[in-house]
Amino acid sequence: MRLDINQIASNGTALHLDMAQPLLSELLDLGTDELTAVKARGPLHVDVELLCTGDDYSVVGRIECKVEQTCIRCLDPVSTSLNLPIRVVFSRESTGFGANRDDLEPGKDHYLFSGHYIDLDEMIRENILLGLPDYPLCKEDCLGLCPVCGKNLNFGPCSCSKDEPDPRLAELSNVKL
Repeated sequence: MRLDINQIASNGTALHLDMAQPLLSELLDLGTDELTAVKARGPLHVDVELLCTGDDYSVVGRIECKVEQTCIRCLDPVSTSLNLPIRVVFSRESTGFGANRDDLEPGKDHYLFSGHYIDLDEMIRENILLGLPDYPLCKEDCLGLCPVCGKNLNFGPCSCSKDEPDPRLAELSNVKL
């Protein structure tokens, strides 16, 4: 989503974006690894206020979407609704912000742009990915998978012997102390 900065009013411009699920899926594409994949499970809603602050453009608002990840214990799909606050500043590439680190506004992320267009796609993608749970769980008390047979223990106990030691550690039973 590219915005023409000439269309931003001096007193600010409200922007409401709705992105269809296929476009959100394309934006979130992280590759083909099913365990780390983030899948879009609904449209993306972006409500922001854009304000020109001299050479910079401030963007404040919210991002809402629904995504699916994989439970880290049982590998079942986990649906997560995200409602993320956005506070970013876009600075011209020619002026940048590398030399003036003291001028950066605390609590805001900073992006560069060139020409007359600000591209919101990378900012939206980064904020969604950073807003995802670090350890997605299908439920707080997820029991995970049996380490021997791989059965999902959320659906009941498996028939594996609990007294049988891990075969990788069998040699340790021969150690005399």
